[in-house]
Amino acid sequence: EPCSAVLGYGKKVDKSIKNGLNWLLNNIAKDYEAISERVQRDTAEQKAQEEQDKKERAERVRRIREE
Repeated sequence: EPCSAVLGYGKKVDKSIKNGLNWLLNNIAKDYEAISERVQRDTAEQKAQEEQDKKERAERVRRIREE
């Protein structure tokens, strides 16, 4: 069930938000190993892509300077 957070009064946490947060944390805990592996893999892929992009930019700059 969707809900949204608005600034309220007092110090009580809205029950729907608390339930949603508990649901999210339980699902993360349940699938933590798979999530962690995915994050590690995706991070490595992103880093490799960024390195490749950096090399390509440096090569383009080098060629432009040679002209």
